[in-house]
Parts: sequence; C-alpha cells; structure tokens
Amino acid sequence: MPEDVPPVSLTPVMRQYRTLKAKNPDALLFFRLGDFYELFEEDARRAAPLLELVLTQRQGVPMCGFPHHAFSGYLGKLLKHGLRVAVAEQLEDPSAAKGMVARDVVRVVTPGTVLEEELLSAKENNYLAAVWPSRGGEGAGLVWADMSTGELRYARFMDGVAGLARLSDELGRIEPRETLWPEGTVAPLGRTVTSIPFRHFLDDGLDRRAATLFGASGMEGFGLGLGHPARPALAALLSYVEKNQSAALAALRPPRSVTLNEFMVLDEGSIRRLDLLPGGGTRAGGPTSCLWNLIDQTSTAMGGRRLKSWLLRPLMDREAIRVRQDRVEFFLNARRERKELQTLFRETADLERILSRLTAGTVTGRDLIALRRTVRLAPEAGRILHETMSLSGERPLAGLLLAFEIPKELVLILEQALADSPPMRVSEGGHPGWVFRRFGRMAGDGLGGARLDFGVGNGRTRPDGNRIFESRIHFRFRVLPGSDKNKPCEGTPRLDS
Repeated sequence: MPEDVPPVSLTPVMRQYRTLKAKNPDALLFFRLGDFYELFEEDARRAAPLLELVLTQRQGVPMCGFPHHAFSGYLGKLLKHGLRVAVAEQLEDPSAAKGMVARDVVRVVTPGTVLEEELLSAKENNYLAAVWPSRGGEGAGLVWADMSTGELRYARFMDGVAGLARLSDELGRIEPRETLWPEGTVAPLGRTVTSIPFRHFLDDGLDRRAATLFGASGMEGFGLGLGHPARPALAALLSYVEKNQSAALAALRPPRSVTLNEFMVLDEGSIRRLDLLPGGGTRAGGPTSCLWNLIDQTSTAMGGRRLKSWLLRPLMDREAIRVRQDRVEFFLNARRERKELQTLFRETADLERILSRLTAGTVTGRDLIALRRTVRLAPEAGRILHETMSLSGERPLAGLLLAFEIPKELVLILEQALADSPPMRVSEGGHPGWVFRRFGRMAGDGLGGARLDFGVGNGRTRPDGNRIFESRIHFRFRVLPGSDKNKPCEGTPRLDS
C-alpha cells in the first residue's frame, strides 16, 4: 500500500478506501463518491494514462475520476488492457446516512468474466481459460468457458513437445481474454495470464460441485474421471469464477469434451496466412479482405459466433460433413423459407447472453423485452422448419425443431407478468416503469410479498440422456393489500437466482 500520506493523517474516506483496497490488492479499485467513481494513489497513477484522465492531487493523494454514467466505457478500456477492476459502491443513501456512507466491493470484473452486453463483441466469444501444464507424464489439460453464454469445454493434450504445440495451437484458436495459470510455472508470452495459487487447482471437491452445478453424481459422466488432466484446470476455473462472479456459475452448461481429432488442426500461422479472419487473428478490427467478412451473412449474434467456430475448426468426420452440407444445400434451394427465417432471426435477441445475465442477476428490462419478443417469434420459426422438405422428400432440418420448443410457463410469465415498458434495471422500483405486473395466483412468501417461478435452460441430464429442468428463476416483489391485479405491482421487484 502506498505511503504518500501517513495513516494517522488520513481522512475517514481514505481509511475506508485503503481498507477495501487491501482486500483487493491485485485489482484497480473504482471507489464510488457521490456521482463519481474515483481512483486513488497507485491505482490513479496506473489508470490515468490508460483512461486519458487528468491525474490530480488532494492533500497530497494522487487521484483521478469520472462520472458514474460513463462507468461502462472506462471499465471496458481497462479490461482491454487485461486489468482487473474491483467496484466499490455506496450501500446506503448518502442523504440518509449517519456519518460516513457505508461502502463495499460488490464485484470484481476481470477480462474473462464480463457479462455486460456493452462490454462484449456481439459475434465474438469472451473466453476464460485455465491450463494445467503437463506434470509427471499425465499430459496437459485445458478448460475454457464463455461466462456470457454458458459454454464450457475441455481438452487434453499428450505429454512432450508435440502436446505442448497442440495446446499452444488451441489457445491461439480460442484466443481467451484471460488465461489462468498455476503460480510458479512458466506461462506463455503474449497472452493475458492470471497466475493463481496452486491450491485452486486441487480437484478434491470437484465431484461435489458437479452435483451442485449440473445435477450429476460426479464429473466422470462428463468424461472427467479421476486422473484426467483437465480436472485441475476445471477446478481452478470454477474457483476463480466463484470468487469474482459467483452468480454466473449457475449459467454454465455441463462440460463437453473437444476431441482434437474431430477437427482439422489450424495453428495461428495457418489462420493468418489463409486470411480466415480480420487482421490474421481471431478478433475483429483488421483488414476486411478475409474469408470471414466474405461469408458472414448471419442474422444473429449467436449465428455469427457459431460460424466463426466452424471456420476455425473444419470438420474431419465424413458423416458430420454430410449432415452440414445437406442443410446448407437445402437453404440454398429453399429461397422462400430462407428469406422468411432471415426476417424472423433479424428480430431475435442474443438468447445465450440474456439467459446468462438472467441467471447471474444482471439482466436489464431491455433484456427481458428482447426475450419476450424472441419467444413470440419462436413458434413461427418452428412452423417453417416443420413444413420444410427437400426436393428428394427428406426433412434435413427436423433435428432442429426441439430448439424452438418454448416452455409454456416462460411464455406465460413474459406475456402476462412483464410490464410493457420496464425500467432498465430489474432492481429498480418506483414508477413510472415497473418490471412485473401482478397476475394469476401467486404463492405468498410469508413476508407480504409474492413469488413467481419458472424453469430456464439449466438443469440436469439423466443417464438416459433426457434433460430435466430443475434450475429455476425466481421473481420476488412486494404487493400492497388491495392492489389491482391489472396494474403494476406496488413495490420493488427483485431478481433472485
């Protein structure tokens, strides 16, 4: 901790700041003061040139700051530099506080755990990776997750130089925004690496986490039995997310293995020389003369991310290639159906990221409106797919129909309970905008409020492969006695997960 000012002469606010900073020494601290976020001491010296802020001093303490409404822009700049940011908010109304306003760090944002839409690129994944280097001939393990979509994958690599090269190629392909690496081991150069203590790679409690997160008796059912080199990497990744963005853990889908033999190996050099992506890399922002910009006609952000994944992982399995080609051929011939689906998809939301924010409790009113709009469009898309038939009489898209089956409970709550013009944040109460209307019969919570439940895409997979929806989203809000069920709730809605 900097010692520019002796502790005895610190103001109460600066003592509070140093207490919070001591708890988050490896992160820049955004400290809320009224309508501004301030950075002090060494944090201010580091951040000022990156954020293009004027570095000033007050009572000998270096500081810089910005208005609270510009939070996302300044946060994004620091994340692009691979930095971690701890956000300290005011926990009470300053006008009603007795003495100094209570503050605490409400979250720590890292490059690999971002959920906010405005900080993400729509058609690019935002991966957090964890690596367990080869030890004792067991091979290396790699796990990567996109917390904004719930995707969770893993791969293993054989021991030796060849395995290390394949691991490097895979890191170059997924290009994680942040890579977790054990302290004391040699980490790769040129990547945003976060070294974490070795104890976080211990997988003793991993099977218990499987029950909590995925409803499974252990990780063995996902191919991660004892001794698998990806287990320590998965343990580290889950521990890291739990510490920095714990609510987002519930959005993770069960881990899936990536068998490297299923795809053609494309290293970073090949991707660059073949001009597959802008700038010769995997992120946008470079020259437009590349294959990606020529073929990307996707109508949704989800489609864009999927197309990019396909481009970087050409299939090797003949049957999988045939199925994909049949579907592409169908859409080339079925012009009317293609145009109808394109029109629908242009109106759909990024469901993967909305559901992740919903589970993490950071969903906005705008997200819920977009979710409702997409739910309304799903039956029509399903109808088009159901009626499609190729010239040979086959139905190459029949396997996609299940994706358009929407739970009736979800449709009901979004149509009847969601207000027409909800506020930006679900946590906002008051009027004129309410998030939820009261409707139907609701279970009381014993505190004069009500609770609406419905299942979403998380759940557990039984041994027979059937999916059981068990994870539920709960909307709690207060309803005053005698309130009209057709009017907005007289209270503050709150999202629990």
